[in-house]
Amino acid sequence: MRFVGYIRAVVRGAKIDWEADVVLSPEVREAMKPQELWRLRQGKLRRPFHVKPRNPGTRGRPFAREELEHPKGALVFATEDGSWFWFEAPEPE
Repeated sequence: MRFVGYIRAVVRGAKIDWEADVVLSPEVREAMKPQELWRLRQGKLRRPFHVKPRNPGTRGRPFAREELEHPKGALVFATEDGSWFWFEAPEPE
């Protein structure tokens, strides 16, 4: 299990269910280290979310490092102010 972090602008179109029950298993806690999960909002994706990489050299444009498809039901964590998000991601091939 792994999580990928994004800034708010990258995940603007994601549909997140913040009311969903999230089980914080030891595997989830290990994957999210060193974050303190009790300080983060917890939710699940309502539908799949696709992230495309962009050139990090372009000023003022958010970017992702790799192209990923986050599946429906993937766990999502966010800071209280909504500036950072962590999405559960598939393991790299």
